[in-house]
Amino acid sequence: MDHPHEETLSRFEAGDLDADDARAIAEHIAACKRCRARIDALRGVDRALRHSLRRDVPAGAVLETRRRLTHELRGGPEPEIMTLKEAAAFLRVSLDEIGELLETLPAFELAGQVRIRRTRLVAWIEERERVYRRAQIEHEIAASAKAIGREDDHHGFREAGSVDILADIGSES
Repeated sequence: MDHPHEETLSRFEAGDLDADDARAIAEHIAACKRCRARIDALRGVDRALRHSLRRDVPAGAVLETRRRLTHELRGGPEPEIMTLKEAAAFLRVSLDEIGELLETLPAFELAGQVRIRRTRLVAWIEERERVYRRAQIEHEIAASAKAIGREDDHHGFREAGSVDILADIGSES
């Protein structure tokens, strides 16, 4: 097993991994001095955060602080080429869910394994966001047209009033 990424170790420490992944990480940590030191550092950060926090600190601030510290402890950039498991963790979905998305993901095969380039995955996410925003606006336009009694005139309204808006959304970066 390769050394797990800091995010995976952080999720392991927080108890956010499924049983199989947690077992594999625990076995790796037991055999790897470097990763034991990394997990000990994460535990130290958690202890320090717990002891230094007052009750009035929002939970979001604690999570953001931990995320930033984890990023600092990482010591290097995230890998550009990800495995399906890493891509699933990045997207916060299960391996089964990423398997269902595989036909639409910007994936390729390398050494018999499916891989995904991080920058292309981010571009894929951004495109999905644009499509989603466009569908929401189209829905809002249809609802507005219906609300003002122009249901029959909706197509003319869309062509005249919303095409420019939707084109602008499609061209956002």
